[in-house]
Order: sequence, then structure tokens, then C-alpha cells
Amino acid sequence: MPLTPPQTLGLYTWQRDEALARLRVFRGQMVGRVFPAFANIEQEAREHGDAVFQQALAGPIQPNIDESTLAEHAHEAAQLHYSDLEQVLQTSINFAAATIFHAHWETPVRDWLGREAPMFGASKGQMKKIEGTKLDDIATFLAGHGWSFAQAGWFSTLDELRLVANTVKHARGDSARALFERRPKLFWPYNIVGEDEYLGSAAPDGTNLVITPEDFATYAEAVEAFWVAAPAGDEG
Repeated sequence: MPLTPPQTLGLYTWQRDEALARLRVFRGQMVGRVFPAFANIEQEAREHGDAVFQQALAGPIQPNIDESTLAEHAHEAAQLHYSDLEQVLQTSINFAAATIFHAHWETPVRDWLGREAPMFGASKGQMKKIEGTKLDDIATFLAGHGWSFAQAGWFSTLDELRLVANTVKHARGDSARALFERRPKLFWPYNIVGEDEYLGSAAPDGTNLVITPEDFATYAEAVEAFWVAAPAGDEG
């Protein structure tokens, strides 16, 4: 007896629950564990500088080197240590944002539609686009099956996250330029200058992305909204 094809292209409960659970665990661990680990980097940098100073004092006496010179070297060491820690934190936030898109939207969407779309007559061309998982292609395909999520209020944030993920991956290119045009203050040094200051026409560079923990949380909320709003599939 032939199987009756489903009537609604949507998520089964287990698919929705799995996508949301993984997203929420990842978000929770980053916000509750990883980011707070860098909360006291100024103090850590000072302690590093103090350790450098004490180590120098305990070492062999060098001619023409007094305590003020050692203190200056220790201060420089503290500043460098702070800069290193700050860069580790920023890299962690940037890559966490990219992971939200790639691992918690792109991959599960590809798995979901790769499984379901053939049952709804998806063509080879549509399946190829689903495999590529470009946001516009997915929006177009799902709109053809009744869900126009590009009209949702959170879609622009999801689209910005797409640009962030591509910028983290490629550093320079179309996505970086589009992201800079949309939100220049996601790039250093534009994040620390006034609205009326002109910094020239240098190409935006993903190595200067300064995604904040608040940005990360907003991006995660948009991905969560996608999975919550996705239509339910036939489970009967």
C-alpha cells in the first residue's frame, strides 16, 4: 500500500525540540559560562604586571636598570596581557555568533528540508539550493509552501547574522561590505568614534569585527524565533 504524502511541510515536534534544545544550551553556556570568564581581565592584567615586576626584582641586578624602569616594563606587560585577553574574548564572541548561524540555523535547516522537501515535489534545482542553504533560497522555497517568514519582524536580524557569519568566515568580501553598510559600528574603530567623524574609505575587515554579548543574544533570539514560528508538520 503506497504511503500517503504529508499535506503540510513543517517540523515534527522532535525536530523543533531538538533544534531549540541545542540552541538554548549553546547560548546558555556562552552567556553564562564563557563570556563571564573574562569579566575581570583588568584585574588579571594588573596581577600579571605585578608578577612581572616582582620576578624582575628577584632576578640578577642589572646595571643602569632601576625600579622605575622595571615598573615601566611591568606596566607594558600588563597592557599587553590585557590586550591579549580582550582579543581572545572578542574572537570567542565573533565565532560564537557565526556558530549560531552555521550550527543552529543552517545545518538543521538543511537536515530538515533535505528530509522533507522531496516529499513535496522539490525539483533537483530546489534540492541543490536547499543543500546550499542560502537564506533567500530557503525563504523562497518555504514561501512556496505557505510560510513567508521573510515578513517576520526577526527576519532582518537573522539576515544580519548571515552577514556576520560570512564575514567571520571570509573577513573581506560582499558580506563584509554589506554588513558595514548596515551597521558600521560592528567594526573597529567605527564602534568608538562619533557619528560625525570621518575615518576614510578603508574596506571593512572581518578581523576587526566587534560583536558584543548583547548582539550575540539578539542573534540567538532571532534563530530561536525561526524554530518557534516554523509550521508544524503532519504527525498523525
